[in-house]
This record gives sequence, C-alpha cells and structure tokens, in this order.
Amino acid sequence: MIECAIGFRPKAKDVVTLTTPKTGQTWLLAQLRMLSIGKVSIDENQLAFNMTGSGDGVPWLEHSVSGNLVDHPQPGRFRVFKSHLKLQQVREMVLASPDALFITCLRSPHDVCFSFFNHIRAMWAKRCNGGDASPFDAAYDASMFALAGLPTDYEHNLLEWVELRHMPNVLVMWYEEMVADPLDAMRQLAAFVQVELSPELEASILKTTDYQSMAASPAFVNVFPGGGKYGRGRASLSAEAVAEVDARWQAVARATGCASYEALYSSMHDGAPFPFLHNR
Repeated sequence: MIECAIGFRPKAKDVVTLTTPKTGQTWLLAQLRMLSIGKVSIDENQLAFNMTGSGDGVPWLEHSVSGNLVDHPQPGRFRVFKSHLKLQQVREMVLASPDALFITCLRSPHDVCFSFFNHIRAMWAKRCNGGDASPFDAAYDASMFALAGLPTDYEHNLLEWVELRHMPNVLVMWYEEMVADPLDAMRQLAAFVQVELSPELEASILKTTDYQSMAASPAFVNVFPGGGKYGRGRASLSAEAVAEVDARWQAVARATGCASYEALYSSMHDGAPFPFLHNR
C-alpha cells in the first residue's frame, strides 16, 4: 500500500493532510470534512478516517483497507485524504499537483513524543489486553520512546515542510494555535479551502471538534481523554529524554537559526510570541 500511496495523484480541489502522527491530524480531518459537506448536523463517522472500507469516512492513503477507497467519490464539495507519509516520500506528489491542496500540522517535539507514547499505550491496552495498560506500563515509559527517537524523523520532516510553506497550495498549521485559539485556527483552514463560514456552521464545527467532545466520541478512536495540551511532554519526560529531543532539534536550529520550536514559531510569524510562551 505504501507504493500505491506514494503514487497517488490527487485531483483538482482535493485536500490531502500529510502529518507526523499526534500533531493534530484528526482535528484537521474532522474540520475539513465539515467544511466540505457544509452541514450543521452530521454523522461523526463521516469526520474520522475510514478503517473498515465501508461508509463515508476519510480514506487513509497507505492504510491496508482504507487505501483502496482513494478513487471513490466522497460527500461534500471537495475530497479529503489522510496520510502519515513523510514529505520526502511524497514531494513529487505535491509538486505535480498544483491544483490540489496539501496541509500539514506542526507540534512541539517534546509533546509529539509524549503523545505518541500515550497513543501506542492506549491502543495496545484496547486491542491487546481488554483496556488494561498495566503490563505495558511495567515495560515502557514515555522517556523510552523519546530516547528511541519515536516517532521517527519528525525534525527532518518538519524542515522539509518549512521549505515548501510558501507554495500557494500548501498550508502549515500549528497545533498550539489550534489549542490556544480554535476559532482563529478554524478560520485559517476555511480560508485556505475557500469555504465561506456561516455563524451556524462555525459554531457547529467548534462544538463538534472540541477536544473533549472528540475524546468522548467513539468515532475518533485515536483521540484520548487528557490530551489537547501544550507542555506536558517537556514536563513529563526525564531530563535525559528532554536532552535527547533537544539534541535532535539541533538539525532544525542549524538550518533555520531557531534554537527551539517556540523560536521557530515566532520566526515564521514575523516575531509574534509563541501562544504558550508564558507557560515556559
């Protein structure tokens, strides 16, 4: 399926989300699908990625089942796709598809590591042990994941997206903006896909995609209670793991001159302060 996903060429007006895991893609997919369909009331299963191969969920390009639906019609004014492929793998797709739209989302690397651990922990407990994570907790912790470099190549992928951020059909979103000001972030998304928001649709999207609402919905299987925050990674990882994540960031620092993720945000926003700078 990876080869098929890499070879996929979206049609005009298609929207492809390409993100590292745990950077806000589920939020993007839900909002994009609501913007596409344009209805205030909607089946939440249409907003999440399609795992079963049936129904109107969002196709996941490299998924063993969902990936077979990439050429199928979708509800709404534009098609939406999910992928975790790295930009290095799909750069040709992006460059060869000027009439399609591509969206990625960036997040603090410490929080990405921490959230990725919590995701794997919760999925293992659910799928392998009846919801009980205690054996997993006895064997692993979040710092082990960070020290192992999981998820892999995040910083390199981030750099590649920074390089393409000025392309007119590329949008780089920031997880922390989505958390700090969800209304403004949603309006950015709507403007990019050229959807005019009514007050009713705006309110419905914000309500449906509120983090706690998504965490409580069975439709969004990879959104877990307690997330949707900034800073938990740095606060929860061991000093050694924090230092390892900081060391990986040096590749970004050398390329951009930005010593931290927060500094990169400010640099990309004409010196504007990072949304949660007061928490540091």
